Amino acid sequence: MKLAIVGGGVTKDKAPYSNADYVIWSTASVGLGLPRCDAIFELHDGIFPADELNKSPAIIYMKQGTEDVPNSVTFPIENLVHKYGKHFNGTVVMMLAFAYMQGYNDIELYGIDFSSDDEYSRRNQFYYMMGYLSALGVKITVCPGGYMQDTCTTYMYEDDGLTYLRQIKKGAAEQLAQDDENIKALAERKAYMRGVSDTIARFERRN
Repeated sequence: MKLAIVGGGVTKDKAPYSNADYVIWSTASVGLGLPRCDAIFELHDGIFPADELNKSPAIIYMKQGTEDVPNSVTFPIENLVHKYGKHFNGTVVMMLAFAYMQGYNDIELYGIDFSSDDEYSRRNQFYYMMGYLSALGVKITVCPGGYMQDTCTTYMYEDDGLTYLRQIKKGAAEQLAQDDENIKALAERKAYMRGVSDTIARFERRN
């Protein structure tokens, strides 16, 4: 069996929901709305109520299985940390490592982007786990079209290495231009206030 791990990113709809050769895994925030999901990973406390989780026929992996969710199973985080170390800064990297422990050697990723501000920093541990498992012979395929396939210029070949300094230079020039505008505005304000002061002084002298 192949495994498809599905997130909420741009390639989510390309996952093989109708292909019985695939097992589909996802998080609760995404999996509850998918056409098919065989395992849902809900490792937060109380975000999704039991009645909502029970609408899904999937296995529900939780921090602690509960009678309120009959399909729930306690997620074995201790086993993962013991085997791989402390590299689990998000649910999806836990799912990836757990997949290998469950015997999956052919894993496809759909809608896994880490593109939002609160998710982007989690990329590093996920990439680490991808590399670790790939070195063990696991085939990990990223669905084309997602942000995880972003490319960049080749350092010192297509990029002379000065891009960052040029950005600093551009930012400094923009700041100087803004400072000049501020100085000009302050000078105009100063001239206006001096004019007001001189006018008031003339009236005071007349009186």
